[in-house]
Amino acid sequence: MAMRKRSGSGAKRQHKCKLVPIYESFFKDEDLTLAHPNFWNELFLIKPMVPHIENEILHMTSEQLNASKENLNALVCHCVDTLVDEHPFRIVYALQTLAAVIQSMYKKANQGDYGFNLIDILVTSIAE
Repeated sequence: MAMRKRSGSGAKRQHKCKLVPIYESFFKDEDLTLAHPNFWNELFLIKPMVPHIENEILHMTSEQLNASKENLNALVCHCVDTLVDEHPFRIVYALQTLAAVIQSMYKKANQGDYGFNLIDILVTSIAE
């Protein structure tokens, strides 16, 4: 009996290659929605790379966090908005992304005195 090679491994590499530059650009305070109007609709159709989100956040300085505040606010807002979506994968992926961001930011806040307000960085635009 011949063994069949699984086709899923190639898809995982494409998934990783697509998300890494998105996360890196996003956390460098670049507005990805200008070039891609469907950015938020498409982002939550891809399984989030939780370790990469955590790594990006934990390696940011307080200046970088404050510079990325608008993007982090938008990410949290869109995660919350997506929780009422009809597409179950989008809901799950938005929730995973939201949990990864909140957990990573909490870890970052507890690493030392970085001089940032966790709530202010994550949800200021929601409250305004």
